[in-house]
Amino acid sequence: MQISVLFFLPLIILVSSEEANLSSQPSFLPYSWFDYPTSGCPSYTCKQLSQTLSNGTCAYYNSISDTFYIQKCPETQFCIPNQNDKNYSCVFQKISQPKSYPGEKCAASSDCDPEYSLGCGENFLCEGIKSNGKCTVSEQCNPGLSCQEISGGFGFCKPLISIGNIGCLSDFDCIYNAGCNKISNTNSNLNICVEYGSLQPGVEISVNSCIRNQNLMCSSGTCSNINGGNQYFCTENLESLNEAPARCYNTNVKDCISKTDPKTSYFIQGSCICGYNEDRFGYCSLNPGDKAYIQFRKIEMKWLSSEEVKNCNTKRRFWPHSEMCANSFWNERDISAMKYYYLSMIEFNQIRDINECALEVFLKEYSKSKENYESYDDAEDFTTCILNCILDFGSPESTAFCMASCLL
Repeated sequence: MQISVLFFLPLIILVSSEEANLSSQPSFLPYSWFDYPTSGCPSYTCKQLSQTLSNGTCAYYNSISDTFYIQKCPETQFCIPNQNDKNYSCVFQKISQPKSYPGEKCAASSDCDPEYSLGCGENFLCEGIKSNGKCTVSEQCNPGLSCQEISGGFGFCKPLISIGNIGCLSDFDCIYNAGCNKISNTNSNLNICVEYGSLQPGVEISVNSCIRNQNLMCSSGTCSNINGGNQYFCTENLESLNEAPARCYNTNVKDCISKTDPKTSYFIQGSCICGYNEDRFGYCSLNPGDKAYIQFRKIEMKWLSSEEVKNCNTKRRFWPHSEMCANSFWNERDISAMKYYYLSMIEFNQIRDINECALEVFLKEYSKSKENYESYDDAEDFTTCILNCILDFGSPESTAFCMASCLL
């Protein structure tokens, strides 16, 4: 029996083959991605009171103790690795404000992406090409449309295709909560739009739809062939064999594998990645069946099935590329959950047992997203507590006492 193996890094599970080639905002990861854990993981700890780091240094590496000593940067600066040594320095980074796509909010035409938008309309939304207008890429089309029937470099902005109908060449031709099951890369009449997450383990899918063993239409998000053959199937939900977060040491990646799919014999070979902790632990990369992955998939599915996503250009459906559009139309609580679950997933290894200094210096965005997400949870818990007091107690005195306890 041939065993299928893939080195699977913890990136985005809900991403199309086209979207996978798009770069997201840079994330400054520890040197462990490059130098470790072949020689073991370094320790990350706060700068000692007796230590004085050189001006502008936010993380000093002591090669004798294999330890990074950390101090915070000024609020307007970022801590990034030096080119010539293992120290990190505080630097100013100009963060350019991304431009809006058709359908997204704007105050002036300068807010809209000039490559794709016709400018800011009277309704303060960036305007794109209307239905049946000539286009070259889907980014130019208004929400609810994609650039189809392309020939000679030009196509037409056409309505997104409903579930069960033919005519797609990519996920972006289908409605927001569906993908394209591609039999052909050129003949759209052979391809059909299928709802995301609707195909159960063991269901056959087209070879063109299983990209790097990932497929959004599968309920598990993963797919594989059998013994190198041409038939591809959705796999079981592949969680880590050792329950996440699983510690690992040096190059012993045997600890970092997923469970095996019974039909295809496919499993995922993960990697051992050092974290920002004092105790020199590495942690196995996540697998698609692990809790942090599933939490993100659920909230992104909620977004893709929402009414609000219909206000977005079709190419802005997947997180984090959907963030600007979601900020324009979706509710803040769900946005905070999306950000938190996304960062919890992609930075899973780094945040295990993380040192507080390292959290503030290296993973500020994660720290902010966690705080923001938990603030919504606290507010919801308080509201629920108050409502329960009103419903459960008859006398004003008992109700007042109960409501006072909600503040504790």
